[in-house]
Amino acid sequence: MSGPGHVGGEPAPLRPLVGMQEIAALASRQHGVVSYWQLRDLGLTAPEITRLQRCARLHRVLPAVYAVGHRALSEDGVRLAASLSVRGGSPVARYSAGHHLGLTTRKPRHGLVEVAVPDVSAARRSHVRVVRLASLDPDDLVVRRGVLCTSVARTLVDLAAVLSELDLATAVRQAEFQRELDRLHVGRVLGSISRPRGCRALRALLDIPADRVPQTMLERRFLEVIAGAGIPEPVLQHPFVIGDPAEQIRVDGYWPQARVAVEVDGPHHALPAFVQRDRWRDRELEALGITVVRVPQEWLDSAPHEAIRAVRAALAVTHTVE
Repeated sequence: MSGPGHVGGEPAPLRPLVGMQEIAALASRQHGVVSYWQLRDLGLTAPEITRLQRCARLHRVLPAVYAVGHRALSEDGVRLAASLSVRGGSPVARYSAGHHLGLTTRKPRHGLVEVAVPDVSAARRSHVRVVRLASLDPDDLVVRRGVLCTSVARTLVDLAAVLSELDLATAVRQAEFQRELDRLHVGRVLGSISRPRGCRALRALLDIPADRVPQTMLERRFLEVIAGAGIPEPVLQHPFVIGDPAEQIRVDGYWPQARVAVEVDGPHHALPAFVQRDRWRDRELEALGITVVRVPQEWLDSAPHEAIRAVRAALAVTHTVE
């Protein structure tokens, strides 16, 4: 007996041949591609994978990624292959996510699939463009047609940094046409990123006022905590004029009807200079009839119920916020 199951005139062991059915089934769900580690999970050894390549049953298309049976991949297959080649499955992002989600037809000059990682430890690759997205949240990821990619909201924010205003406007209109434009989600993403490029243009396009966008990740976490407890969302970054000479400040959150302000404090607020200034601000606000609630990061990290209790107590002292 001879054929593709034979290498060097010797019959191939039965297990890899039986395994081809499992490989084909996996590939059929993944646009015709499989990764090296997925093959290992199916029980194949490294020598067996090499032999299947020599038999032309597997075709290496990217490092540690193979097309099954042939090399002709769809655009979805190319994007999935790029995703699988980075840490075994990283999200497609920015231009490539925009293509995959149908938001833009613009392409980057480098011509590579863009894949996101949360840090800079990923080595540079010649076959994909690795994009560092340190603030990527699980809520910012979706799976579309079997490919992991950034969500519509996250993709719009990332595209705002690289597209012209005209092309960004086209992407926003396309998201709206597809009924996938979530302004609140876009606002949350903007608030989770430190100084996102293009945010002013995107806010203008979506008509998202600054007082609806959390400024830091801590503020976003606080909003998630109180939302889970059924507490209404405050106005964000509300301005007050305090002191003599007068100066304008902004509080992290404010419930106008209850006249309650909240400040979400990171670790730096424990430094003496910040402690002194925070106390002065609180006294000046209280002189205006504003109740100030300070929520330290430790509460958000390990005791969110304390934040909920403090806010509810302050709101209850005044009157119900509707």
